[in-house]
Amino acid sequence: MDETQGTPAPEETPAPEPMPAAPPPPPAAPQPAAPNSNVGLVALLCWIFAPWGIIALFLDDYKGVRLVRSAAIQGAAVAVIGILLSSFTFGLASIAAFIYQIILGLKAYKGEDSQVPGLYGLVQSMIDQ
Repeated sequence: MDETQGTPAPEETPAPEPMPAAPPPPPAAPQPAAPNSNVGLVALLCWIFAPWGIIALFLDDYKGVRLVRSAAIQGAAVAVIGILLSSFTFGLASIAAFIYQIILGLKAYKGEDSQVPGLYGLVQSMIDQ
């Protein structure tokens, strides 16, 4: 009781405890390569230079990108077919295959997934893995 007024003393209320800080947000999951990144350039290089395409299949940034996988596998197959046929055509098949690879590489650079007639059916299972 309060001795001066004869009324009971008000109970002291404890100060409110501060709220604990919110936990930090979880780290963002890695995103696949954006369409405006280097995917088109890598796909172009996969079509034109078959060894680069084989290497790109093992790079973490591009091994899951279907456009790069398609360009790498089909580009290597077209290069091998061109080399094999060039022995019968005195090199003309190799030149024609390289021009065809440049055309398909430019399409891949724009983001279009090209399918080589006859060859795509054979390598589709490897592309879709």
